[in-house]
Amino acid sequence: MRPSPAGLGDTPCLRHLDTLEAAARMMRATGARILPVTQDGRFVGTISDRDIVIRMVAEGLDGWLTRVRDFMTAPALSCRTDDDPQSVLLAMIEAQVDTVPLIDARDRVIGMITAEQIRRAHSASAAEVGSHIDVIAA
Repeated sequence: MRPSPAGLGDTPCLRHLDTLEAAARMMRATGARILPVTQDGRFVGTISDRDIVIRMVAEGLDGWLTRVRDFMTAPALSCRTDDDPQSVLLAMIEAQVDTVPLIDARDRVIGMITAEQIRRAHSASAAEVGSHIDVIAA
């Protein structure tokens, strides 16, 4: 797949022990709707703005005291640079997400990638070899 994810190398990540208040602040500062969560530097899940609003706020919990690990999605969908683009897109459609963490062989987050970036990279590869490839749009 060879995508070029935005933020390669300095992707904002939360630690599993961070508070949901810290997650919301990071989302506001970065404009991200979903953030990867790590434990000991390794990818363990994701947390979205929807997780915070629908799950934490609706339950009346205090974001200053509530930990990311208690509301993150785990296991969460992720991909690697050598994953098949169509398989990743299908998995994203099934999971109803448009952004996933890109992880390396040691499960470290190296970027975030969107369905649109995958479609563009896949289409560019198809154009280079002059063949038509159907890409499933999310």
